[in-house]
Amino acid sequence: MTDVKYKLSGILLLALVLRLMYFSGVVGADDLSLANMALAITEQGFSVPTDHYSGRIGLLFPLAGVLALFGTGDWQLGSLPLVFSLISVALAYLIGKQLMGQQVGLISAFVLAIFPLDVGQATRFFPDLMLGTACALSVFLALKAKSTSNPLPWALLSGLCWGYAYLIKIEAFFLVFVFLTMLVQNWHFWRIGLIICISCGFVFALENIGYFLETGNWLHRLHAIASVKPSIADNALAGRQLWVFPKAWFITPYQFGIHYYLLFAGIVWTLSTRCKELFLIVIWVVIFLAWLQFGFSPFAEEIKFKTHLLRYCAVVSVPMSILVGVFLYRFSDKLGNLKFYSGVAVLTLISLFMINFNSLGSEREEATKHALSYVAKNKLFPIFLDHGSYPIAKFLWRGNPEVENIKALHRYNPATKETTTLQLKDVQGYVLINRDFQRYRGSRYGIEMIGIDTLKSTGRIVHQVDNPMMKIAYIQADFLNAAATLIPFRAVKNKISKTTQTLLKGEDVIIFQIDPSK
Repeated sequence: MTDVKYKLSGILLLALVLRLMYFSGVVGADDLSLANMALAITEQGFSVPTDHYSGRIGLLFPLAGVLALFGTGDWQLGSLPLVFSLISVALAYLIGKQLMGQQVGLISAFVLAIFPLDVGQATRFFPDLMLGTACALSVFLALKAKSTSNPLPWALLSGLCWGYAYLIKIEAFFLVFVFLTMLVQNWHFWRIGLIICISCGFVFALENIGYFLETGNWLHRLHAIASVKPSIADNALAGRQLWVFPKAWFITPYQFGIHYYLLFAGIVWTLSTRCKELFLIVIWVVIFLAWLQFGFSPFAEEIKFKTHLLRYCAVVSVPMSILVGVFLYRFSDKLGNLKFYSGVAVLTLISLFMINFNSLGSEREEATKHALSYVAKNKLFPIFLDHGSYPIAKFLWRGNPEVENIKALHRYNPATKETTTLQLKDVQGYVLINRDFQRYRGSRYGIEMIGIDTLKSTGRIVHQVDNPMMKIAYIQADFLNAAATLIPFRAVKNKISKTTQTLLKGEDVIIFQIDPSK
């Protein structure tokens, strides 16, 4: 038992080290929307949600507490998902052990500790990883209730965790299929299942009663979600959404390594051997992945496939790691320790390679943060920033007297989806332009890009950030770019080449001093 504790402690330490090495913090996307809503709670109190973001009170209230205590910053925004990620690794062990034994639990925890997607998302304040942790905790507590002589407290806690997961994101509903699987496997589970549903229903009822008292609408949150209009990017991508996940899992698996190859092998093995203990894990994975792949909002005005973002798959990281853990364990049982450890070594090396390469996905926000440090040190004020860099600066410098000297180059009206761009002749001071933010925000929101050549002719460069991430990650990108030439499929080859060449290009952020007289 002591040996197991040491091994689990080592796995958790490995998970922590990897997640701290590749710490993200502020990304400048949905995380800032949630952060600003949490700040509004600390300053003005809670108000009835008007969209799907503000309805995620399972995220907003914990974050509001962190921001109220510690202020704004990178680690404040990244700390909660980090804690949830480490809990997920522990839950992979606990559930794997509960179902298939200690060795499977340890392998499952290790598989999740080095999973590239989880490492990359572990310090980004998005709902998916945290939703997955809450769901996994609910399932673990249900399994505990099922295996103990006093199931009541465990069942109550399981239902409350399920309710909390719902308060993070309503997709927690699909956990009902996991509990139904438990019921089908053992009809005596109905009492435990009933307690879980009542406990979860209490959370659901409490939320909806509160909204009803304020709005007179029992389904206020669902209607708020339905009111969200698709963005320009959503419409542009709608025709090829169904290809996004399969390509990322199997063809360009930067975020997934070979984990999903092993996942689907584990699903096939479970079904072919009729391993009943793992049926609920297979249902758990398949239901959520099917929803992510083919789901749509039944409340929307127009029925269309949901946007496919890779981070959504973090919701099934725990059951994924268990199926991979079982498959690897059976692999060792049949082929011997040498082949088993060779397979684990290959999995580890590929995962570490991808984790480091994926750090380049944080390039644009890190480039802006590097540039902002230079701005603060050299007092380059007032400074005008692009649409992506501006909210990052406002958040990080909140409470700083110089925050009044942070100006936006673009103003975006989400209601009309119209953008106005400040004319350079009206700029007095400095301009900070992030190349990738301009390109991304231009495609997503239709924001007019400001040409670098125009800025060069209007002002002088005072600072430039080129490739701010670890050098070895760019060497990896160069290697992948060269390796892509060997791929026989032109579309895949061009996609990899385009991705790597974009990452290798410099001029990530340029700061100009503007002379309006030019």
